[in-house]
Parts: sequence; C-alpha cells; structure tokens
Amino acid sequence: MKRLPDALRFSIILVVLGLLVGGLLPIINEITHPIIERNKLEAVQPMLEEIAPNSEGFKDVTSEFRDRNRNIKMVFVGFTDSSQTTVNAVIYWVEATGYGGGAVETLVAIDVTQDQFLDVIVASAQGQTPGIGDVILGYDFNMSGSSISTNVDNIAGVTVSVNAVRQAVTLASAHYGANKNTIVGLEG
Repeated sequence: MKRLPDALRFSIILVVLGLLVGGLLPIINEITHPIIERNKLEAVQPMLEEIAPNSEGFKDVTSEFRDRNRNIKMVFVGFTDSSQTTVNAVIYWVEATGYGGGAVETLVAIDVTQDQFLDVIVASAQGQTPGIGDVILGYDFNMSGSSISTNVDNIAGVTVSVNAVRQAVTLASAHYGANKNTIVGLEG
C-alpha cells in the first residue's frame, strides 16, 4: 500500500482537527456563556447599586437590543423586587470619545416609572488630561430627578470630556425613548 504524501496527510489531519475544534466551540460556549454573564454582572453590580439604589436586582438585557448604537456597550434593567417582575430602572453603559480620542465610559440611569434621570456617573475617563479632563470622574452632574430631555451642563475648561458625557446621555435618552415599552415589559 502506498503512503499518502506528507502534504496531503497533514492537510487531512488539519481539516479533521479544525472540524473537531469547530464543533466543540458551540458546546463550550453554551457551557461558559451563563458563567461569563454572571461574572460580568457581579463586576458591575456595585456601580449599578450606586446609580439605581431603589432597585432590588439587576439583569443584563444588552442582547435584547441588537440594533442599538454601537457606543451603547451594555444595557441593564433594575427591578422593584427580588422576584424581578417589575422594571423600575434602565441603566446604560455608554462609551464615547473624549479629549485626545480617549474613551469616556458613562453609566446613565433612567427611572422608567417617572421618565427621569436617576443619575449619571462616569465610570472611566481614559486619556483625559490629569487634573483637568479627568475631573468628570466622580463629578456630580446634578441629573437626578431631571427630565430625560435635560442636557448636561458644561464644566469650564473640560468641554471635550463633558461632550463625551453629553453624547452618552443623549444616546441613552434616545434609546430609552425608542424602546420604553420593550424595556418596561422585560422580566427577570
């Protein structure tokens, strides 16, 4: 019996291995996806509790909104009780470009029962000028209780960084306005 040429033999081995690995990926994803989602929620849980203190539990509903703006990285809903049947808040994790092209990640929380902001928190401000642009970290934008049509006020000398926060608030408000019925109808 003639032996297959090395190139053909190695090609067949690579194809078989590729099919095997390709077939295992969906199975592994099915096993690890819930764990990854749970870990992701646990990582942001303290920020969600800070920005929406009246919510008893949270759920990542990002996958419900596949047509969202690409700057909206994550969408969470907060519930009025631990049974997670009534949504009282929606929290957007939005990334916008600040000074020097740095990413400004902002959490925007909206009270869905009153159509007003709960709070706006800047989670990170990469590449913003130390002592100037990064003052948006921990800054109180005084948005709590404001209508979702309210705009973010400027901070003197920090216009580009504030524009990133303003963009985040605008994107979150627009998404909420277009999807309010879906958001309110979500359950845990």
